[in-house]
Amino acid sequence: MKKKKFLVFSAHPDDFDFARVSLYALPLLIVALYILLLSHGINLVTADLGRHIENGRMLLGGGWHTLTTNAYSYTYPDFLVLNHHWLSGVFFYLVFRISGFAGTHLAFLAASAAAFLIFLRIAQKKAGLFLASTAALLFLPVIAERTEVRPEALSYLLAGIFFFLLLKYREGGLSGKMLALGLGLLQALWVNLHIYFFVGWVLAGTFLFESILATGFKSARTKAFGLIFVLVLAASLVNPFTYHGALAPLTIFHEYGYRLVENQPVWFLQKVMNRPNLLYFEVMLALLVVSFIPTVVRNRKKVRPAELIFALGFGAAGVLALRNFTIFGLFAFPMFAENIARLFPAGTVFSRVPKRILAGAVLLVILLFATGEMRKVYAYPPLAIGLLSGNDGSARFFIEH
Repeated sequence: MKKKKFLVFSAHPDDFDFARVSLYALPLLIVALYILLLSHGINLVTADLGRHIENGRMLLGGGWHTLTTNAYSYTYPDFLVLNHHWLSGVFFYLVFRISGFAGTHLAFLAASAAAFLIFLRIAQKKAGLFLASTAALLFLPVIAERTEVRPEALSYLLAGIFFFLLLKYREGGLSGKMLALGLGLLQALWVNLHIYFFVGWVLAGTFLFESILATGFKSARTKAFGLIFVLVLAASLVNPFTYHGALAPLTIFHEYGYRLVENQPVWFLQKVMNRPNLLYFEVMLALLVVSFIPTVVRNRKKVRPAELIFALGFGAAGVLALRNFTIFGLFAFPMFAENIARLFPAGTVFSRVPKRILAGAVLLVILLFATGEMRKVYAYPPLAIGLLSGNDGSARFFIEH
């Protein structure tokens, strides 16, 4: 019978395994850095959060017209709209009623951190904790691009859950029927929370396609993935607008009428603004694509079609719109870590790099951001939870006078 090993802390320095502590501290340090990067004060002048909270207030007050009415337009109030993220408004309003803007901000940070940890766990299973942490740190500037309190944080969390469970089923760790039911229920929730719900289709459909290539149409695994895909599609109809809501991702840009920065492609933004993260995204996308080449050349059977499709698909999504940077980074770093693990297997020089060096580097970066030095270089807003100082001054003036 094997004895279990425990990490023992002792007063004697020789009994303290600093390398192991550093290794397991890495995820916590990187998550702390991610939260720090997202901790920008809420600016209601430019943010959409006020609209989401007001949507929730009106809906819970019986104002169901908010689902289809252009409620915030003075000139065209009768224009038909689909409030596809109505349930996020209810969520934000309830949190706001309980804990104010600070609590709403903390809920956003918690959802973002939970999503990040799920993808980090996926990367750890693929490549080990050290390489997973290293890859996460490299892609962190891209992942932290989206800092405003928005419903998309809930999409990142659900995308991580979908990806984790689908991978687990592919490895034989789950029941196909139970997974189909669970993902169907999650999809019914997702379609009412945020427009990224179509990512559920992409994930389920890609794994189905991979299974068809690997085992054919008649295998038990393909049938299970087929059931999952059908239920995910069907669950997308569970929204106030039925098939109109399910097709919203295909029609949302019709008559948009305004060029939002977040919806513009990288090559356009580089012409009109000086944003270091645009170049950094291009570098990381190139590294991700290049990381597949050694495995393809040496043994292409080790490259799973699903991972390759996700790398190219989410990479293309990031190129086409700034708003897709975060979801690209979350999916990219586990695949990058896995490719590097294949390139440098256990026992190579790279795999023996002292873990404490990386842990120390992450801690240094966190300290630089926390003290404000790095935030000055990258022009990040001041650290704050909740509203920026004085941001509600004009509203208070109108209420008082």
